Formats: sequence, structure tokens, C-alpha cells
Amino acid sequence: LKHAIKFFTVTISAGLYYEMLNAQLSVFLNAHSLAIMESPELVKDCHALRMALHKTWNRLDDLFNEVRCSLAFYGGATGV
Repeated sequence: LKHAIKFFTVTISAGLYYEMLNAQLSVFLNAHSLAIMESPELVKDCHALRMALHKTWNRLDDLFNEVRCSLAFYGGATGV
């Protein structure tokens, strides 16, 4: 389990396969959440994973916001 959590953390931090990894992470956590909660070391690793997810989501949200602003600007510039 430790290696799987580390895999998710490293891959998400690298910005790779965000949607696919989130889907796989959901299945992984549903299957192994009880075992993870019983191990303080795995819980600590999950906190690092959570931080990586949060950081990556903030980066994606910033990019989405840039796109929304560009669309609003160009949409207003054409008089639409």
C-alpha cells in the first residue's frame, strides 16, 4: 500500500494523467481505506498525497481561470 500511495503522490505531483489517477485513487481508497487508517505511517503518506492533489488542483484551477478570463475578454471584444 505504501508503494501505491507513493506512486499516486509522485505521478500527481508531476502533473501526469490527472483524471485517470483520480479515478484509480478513488477505487484504491475505497478498497484499502480501513487498512490505511490502521497504520499511522500510511496515514502520514496519505497526507502528503492530499497536499500533492491540492497543489495540482490549484494549478489546474488557475489555468481554468485564465481560460475563462480570455473567453470573457474576447467574447466582450467582439460584441457578442
